[in-house]
Amino acid sequence: MPHILKLACVVTLSLSLWGCSAKDDASQPVATSEVETAPETQRPKPAAKPKNAMGFDAALSLRENLEGKNRFVLLTRAMKGAHPSGELGSEYTNITIFAPSNKAFQSLPKESTAELMQPQNRDLLNYLISAHMVQGKIDRARIEAEIIKGGGTYNLATIRGTDIKFMRNGEDIIVSDDENVTAKILIANGEASDGYVHLIDTVLEPK
Repeated sequence: MPHILKLACVVTLSLSLWGCSAKDDASQPVATSEVETAPETQRPKPAAKPKNAMGFDAALSLRENLEGKNRFVLLTRAMKGAHPSGELGSEYTNITIFAPSNKAFQSLPKESTAELMQPQNRDLLNYLISAHMVQGKIDRARIEAEIIKGGGTYNLATIRGTDIKFMRNGEDIIVSDDENVTAKILIANGEASDGYVHLIDTVLEPK
């Protein structure tokens, strides 16, 4: 009998301990496999194509760039006045323009400017504007290299057949025509899809 009671006590104690253990386990948080979702990677927006000198957009044509710039208001007005259609013509492509600033045009005698803009003087105006243009895309680096190669000067023929000459004056590049009118390149390398524009401070006056 004492043996049976002793066995019963052992069994009872074992059951009590198991129950406590089960209760303690139930109070513990159940581990779950958490899959952390990585934040969605946002694709960077394509960077806008940077503008080049004078705010030119290399994806746009010379005409589109010139017409959108206040600094070339008088030049584009003259170019349109020189063209029969009153618009910039298709011949203004694949060229480099040495473009007088508004201030350069304003420095001309008002009577001369007004006379040039008359319809009957369209050929003369076209001659003047074309004498500021050369064939091909020519940036400042090429002009500088050609000046060195030429021993200090670089000559180019304009699309009108007149000559312009380049030389260095310190850090500046000077342009002169066949009448020895000189202009300084103020800002170089306005790049368009079909040419370059270099801003100059004087209107050249070819023969």
